[in-house]
Amino acid sequence: MCTTDHYRSRACGHHWLAIARPCYPGSGFRFCRTFGDGHAREPSNSSDGHPFRVDGLCPACDERELRRGPGRFVGGGGYGYGYGGFVGGYGGGGYGYGYGGYDRNLVRMVVDIRDRRRWGTGPNTSHVAYERIYEPAEDSFLLLDTLSSASETAFLQKRFLHYPSSSSFSSTTNTTTTSSTPPPPLVVEIGPGSGVVIAFATAHAQPIFGTRHVLTAAIDINLHACRATETTVIKACAAHPSTHGLGFLGALQGDLTTPLRNGAVDVLVFNPPYVPTAELPEMRGVEVEGGIGMGMEGGGVEGMKTTFEEDSRLLALSYAGGRDGMETTERLIASLPRVLSARGCAYVLLCAQNKPEEVKERIRGFGEGWCVETVRDSGKQAGWEKLQIIRIWRE
Repeated sequence: MCTTDHYRSRACGHHWLAIARPCYPGSGFRFCRTFGDGHAREPSNSSDGHPFRVDGLCPACDERELRRGPGRFVGGGGYGYGYGGFVGGYGGGGYGYGYGGYDRNLVRMVVDIRDRRRWGTGPNTSHVAYERIYEPAEDSFLLLDTLSSASETAFLQKRFLHYPSSSSFSSTTNTTTTSSTPPPPLVVEIGPGSGVVIAFATAHAQPIFGTRHVLTAAIDINLHACRATETTVIKACAAHPSTHGLGFLGALQGDLTTPLRNGAVDVLVFNPPYVPTAELPEMRGVEVEGGIGMGMEGGGVEGMKTTFEEDSRLLALSYAGGRDGMETTERLIASLPRVLSARGCAYVLLCAQNKPEEVKERIRGFGEGWCVETVRDSGKQAGWEKLQIIRIWRE
């Protein structure tokens, strides 16, 4: 059995586990039977029962900073970034950043979801290939906290359990209905990446929406992300058989909301590429050519392969937001009057550099009845950008 050490960053406050002593060479979170479901177990803490403190950022935040820095993109052909004095991991040599970032077999982040603390990555993502798919991070779990908060579950249940039935708008037929029972809400995540958010919403449909009669779906430009999302949702539903929604429609490859019919969406969730960059990555070449490549268990697409340059572009699409980090988000927001149903709402993540107050003013300018407010934020830690979730809806 592998043993682990528990660490906490003084800079960002995040926790992580690292393999302190593998049960055999090469063992770790991905290969040891102790962690067969992809999650870490309760850590073997330092001798006093508390985590070891580290001055630098945690592995996930540090990797993200590397992605943001000019000319420093994680996955650059296997070069090593040692993590400031960290001693842990196999062989006591710390860990480094190679192809796809820090070694997930040796290091696992610890996240705090609303229902209980879990050691691992929240919804099971052990199948995801992070060299080409965005890894769940603080922004992803802020969305989970938002959807499961008391205020938002109350809003959503009032919106969809008690929505006026007379002449109500049907999100599934794009017509009006006089049925006494509102139609099941359609929840769509745009850009799901690994699928943790839509998997969480699907698996916890009953406590979030007050009913299991919920339809969910996802759209991503990255076909690998679509396949990974489907697997993440399937695993999450299997782990929550009594609360999951009764209809996951799948993950579709597409550009933002372009595949959606007018008035089709009741709840839209978007964790955009919000990092300000000089330009957006090219969309050309996103579709992967056929060939012998990684199978589904590896988080890739069966029968397909990618080059390092293609993997880099796929990752860049998940975080590079262009001017003010808003070019992709502006396109999404502009489409909301078209795709949202009359009872529809959208949850969109923004960071401070996105100028959120200006964004909210533009949304209110859509016309009478349009509302927007901040429903959750991350605060600010050690200079890390303050994240917030805005909810957009019509009264």
